[in-house]
Amino acid sequence: MNRRWMLGVGLAVVGWLVTVAVASTPRTKAPGAAQENTLGQRDRVGEDKPRGPGRFVLVIDPGHPSEVSAGAEANGLREVDINWEVGQALAAHLTGRPGLTVLVNRQAKMKMMTNRERAEFANRAGAHLTLRLHCDYAAGKSGFVIYYPDTQGTNAGKTGPSDAVIAGSRQAALAVHRGMARRLANVFPDGGIKTDRSTAVGAKNGGALIGSIWSEVPTITVEMLYINNPKDAEFIRSAAGQQAMVEALAAGVIEYLKACQDKP
Repeated sequence: MNRRWMLGVGLAVVGWLVTVAVASTPRTKAPGAAQENTLGQRDRVGEDKPRGPGRFVLVIDPGHPSEVSAGAEANGLREVDINWEVGQALAAHLTGRPGLTVLVNRQAKMKMMTNRERAEFANRAGAHLTLRLHCDYAAGKSGFVIYYPDTQGTNAGKTGPSDAVIAGSRQAALAVHRGMARRLANVFPDGGIKTDRSTAVGAKNGGALIGSIWSEVPTITVEMLYINNPKDAEFIRSAAGQQAMVEALAAGVIEYLKACQDKP
């Protein structure tokens, strides 16, 4: 991994990284789970856990590796590293907030997990939101973009998501965007909100990403930056940039949590 990225992550989260909230039953460690991640902390994951009374369940899904790809690489950075480190830092940042349970869907950064498996993890957990973290790659683009499913698609004979999931995902996209835009104003470009149909994979499946098709809970994808853009890469390398992205994502989650609590 790029040493400048490592140093930036350490500066951004050292001193406050804590264990992700897990189910009340002790976690059973999978073979090989004792390996340390790039922060030097034990890999953390929340076990599948149904919603409790008054609890908002967030599933963080650091993108890649999946059946689609291992992630993009550019400017000396790997998408899988950024997704994982930001996901871990976000989980630590939100853990302990009253009324919120935070789960990360796997224990090891390089563990391959299909998009269907990622969706099914959140389904079993009874999540209120699946937050998928990715980095984009496109010429002439910069900033963060939020994607949500607004129509059904088909994958492996499965058609989805449901109308309820589409409606909840749209509400989540709007709320998370409000929170992120507020924190990153005048700091990092805002690419707005788009739908799964505008992605190559979504278009191939008829209008929805694979993870959206299999999801039974609201789900959004945050493309945090364009990894091939040198300015975006420099932003996420820096301790200040990493912290700003984590705080923006957290602000978005809290915005959606409040929106859910305000619903009659």
